[in-house]
Amino acid sequence: MLPVFLILFVLVGGSFTLIMILSSRKTNIEKGLTPIYTERCGGLFDIMNYTYPFVRLTLYDDFLVISCLTKRIVKYKNIKQIEKTGVFRGGIQIITYNKHDDLPKIWTSNGEFITSLIKERKL
Repeated sequence: MLPVFLILFVLVGGSFTLIMILSSRKTNIEKGLTPIYTERCGGLFDIMNYTYPFVRLTLYDDFLVISCLTKRIVKYKNIKQIEKTGVFRGGIQIITYNKHDDLPKIWTSNGEFITSLIKERKL
């Protein structure tokens, strides 16, 4: 029994570590830039719900990055609106002018602050 638990522990721990590493990796557009704001949070990507700390939300001067297993880069000028979302937890949904952008819902306790930072940069 002990080897089975040990194998499961290694597999689960390895999966969590892999997600953290992948979400921490910067895209080419981010390299050399200083972020305005970075937060570890959770998010709903399609049907997969990732809890804290598996999602990275990073805001830069001209764009934001939402990163987990995949990375989504959104320029502020393409953001149509930001809505509050979530019944039991605070979150935001970023909606762009492109209906085909599939942006995740972000589970954060700093939704109002993030919204204000994005609105400042949209001007």
